[in-house]
Amino acid sequence: MVPEKTFLEFIRSFPKYLIWVWHGDKGVDVFFVLSGFLISMILMREYAQRQQINLKRFYLNRWLRLTPLYLPALLVTAILFNGQNIKYAWANLLYVNNLVAFKKMFMMWSWSQAVEQQFYILCPFFLMFVIFKTKYRWQAILVLLVASFVVRAFVIMTSSDILQHHMPELIFPGLKNFNPSYFDLTYFKLRTRFGPIVCGMLAAYLHLHHTDKLTVFFKKKSSLVNGIIVVIFAFNLLLLSIPYYSPHFTVSDTFKYGFLIAGRNVFSMGTAFIMMAALYPNGLGKAVGRFLSLKMWYPLSQLSYSIYLFHLLIGAVLYFAMIRLFGKPVNLEIIWILGAALLVLMVTLVFSVFVHAGIERPFMNLRKTS
Repeated sequence: MVPEKTFLEFIRSFPKYLIWVWHGDKGVDVFFVLSGFLISMILMREYAQRQQINLKRFYLNRWLRLTPLYLPALLVTAILFNGQNIKYAWANLLYVNNLVAFKKMFMMWSWSQAVEQQFYILCPFFLMFVIFKTKYRWQAILVLLVASFVVRAFVIMTSSDILQHHMPELIFPGLKNFNPSYFDLTYFKLRTRFGPIVCGMLAAYLHLHHTDKLTVFFKKKSSLVNGIIVVIFAFNLLLLSIPYYSPHFTVSDTFKYGFLIAGRNVFSMGTAFIMMAALYPNGLGKAVGRFLSLKMWYPLSQLSYSIYLFHLLIGAVLYFAMIRLFGKPVNLEIIWILGAALLVLMVTLVFSVFVHAGIERPFMNLRKTS
């Protein structure tokens, strides 16, 4: 464990050009947008073709995609951390581990697994009994997106702990004044994280059912689209430059409320728009589409789930190995942090190739025959 004084000094001296690193969790929001888009497309296409959704096949395919690799990751976690909180591993197996209190969670970083699986369970029913039962379909999805803002606002504004504590005390468990309310009430819960998923769902519906209108819009309004893309990138750069983790960063209550309530959803709306611009390539959207279509992204996309599950475990193994070899705690000098991150990344990539080929891919192939 790093002493609090040492850690706070590290935070204070952290280079400004690396501030974006602390916003790495925005990658989860990007993933939720993509997941909402892809899964909604699958379900909407099936319903458009058959006027029904095969729930048994859908849920089986989702289980085959997530669980076979998840189980060995849970086992490795139990071994590495001496069974810490293992009595709550049942929640991981049922994909409700995000409902367990922060301090009791097993394999904590798998909370997004639970959010995603809960979305998979609810999405078909929402589509069949709400969206497909009304002629105002995209409007109904938009109402759900608005509701995501309202729910976040309600949860945050009614939590005195979140409002009274500075952000470092809400996000760094090692601090003596750490309060888990932010994680327990908002960070891990589907109720406060479904906004990005709905952004993907709305994009999927428009892409599938309003293709001609979108083609005309992105072609004839290319100047407007370019302007929106520039604004989105500028907003995201501004968002990623906010040092919310720093104990010296103080803001007004209004800014704090706005950041916590709307930051993720607005970021996700921008992500969804850029994704749509890449699907209907004109102007800057065409450049974005070409960049995202580069062949180098394909192997990373195939390995992304393995990387997600095992990167922290590999980091832990390397950390324990360093302690065993050198008998020293982690060095918090930035050059050592960057070197360690690069090493973890390289080892994780190599490891992910093997587990993807040996475990993940065979079960993914089973989905095609199920």
